[in-house]
Amino acid sequence: QLYMLDVIRKKSGSWVITGIVVIIILVFALWGFERSNRASQSVIAHVGDETISINSFRDEFQALGQQYNFDFSNNPQMKNYFKSIVLNQMIYRIAFLQKAKDLGFFVSNEELKETIIQDPNFHKNGKFDFQAYKRYATGAMEDRIRNMILMQKLNGFITESVKATKEEVLRDYVSNNEKVNLTFIKIKP
Repeated sequence: QLYMLDVIRKKSGSWVITGIVVIIILVFALWGFERSNRASQSVIAHVGDETISINSFRDEFQALGQQYNFDFSNNPQMKNYFKSIVLNQMIYRIAFLQKAKDLGFFVSNEELKETIIQDPNFHKNGKFDFQAYKRYATGAMEDRIRNMILMQKLNGFITESVKATKEEVLRDYVSNNEKVNLTFIKIKP
């Protein structure tokens, strides 16, 4: 009685067996790649016409955890709480950027350049150091800076357009802080 592996071993020099083994390996390799690729594209949130993938969420969660030196190993509740904070920040940022673009705000290359030149992280001896910039410069970094400028523009627009008169401020203050001391006696007839 011969088992399949014994047959394969005996016929391993055969082109047919080698071809079958190669096909099986390719099928499993491609199937595994397709599954991992699909998992990396899984979406955890939709914000307008944009999505937040599991990978982008995981990257931001890990980056912020490292930035603030968080250790969640002993506190899974804190980890879940922090995850919700990170996701909410991502949703807020995307929605804010979408609104800025909808309102026609944009960041010119000149504005981006000025912001980068003023960043003290790229200065050496009080002056902009192009070599320091080149060490850290990536398209993703410039996109983050561009988005930061765009958010600052929209935030400035919102805060500048909200004005309260002195009378409105006084009326709000009085309504929130005015108190009445009331004492009463109940008399039965």
